[in-house]
Amino acid sequence: MRSNVRLFYVYIFLNRLEMWLPVTALFLLDRGCSLTQYTLVDAVWYLSTVLFEVPTGVVTDRYGKKVSLLVAGLVQALSLFILAWGRSFLSVLVSYVLWGFATLACMSVILVLFRRETIKGRRLCV
Repeated sequence: MRSNVRLFYVYIFLNRLEMWLPVTALFLLDRGCSLTQYTLVDAVWYLSTVLFEVPTGVVTDRYGKKVSLLVAGLVQALSLFILAWGRSFLSVLVSYVLWGFATLACMSVILVLFRRETIKGRRLCV
């Protein structure tokens, strides 16, 4: 159990570094977005994660963890496809809303899986 807890902390740390931010910023700036537009797009991503918090939990509770992870993966693939091939600012906004949904759905499932499968009622103390 201790190794799972350590690996989970490593995963959370690496996930929260958000190394994709500079890459997506440069990608969008190269495609003609201004810094103001990039800031708006990033704000839309964070807002979508807040708005989809409860619905993603409902999907996980109602349909299960596997379905939720599958939906999150498909939605994230769709969002990245739209981001890569969309040519308008609106397509970038839609992509980031979908990406926020997928990220939150995936993270909530990972947290639920970790809590249920590893800790099993014990306190999270290392």
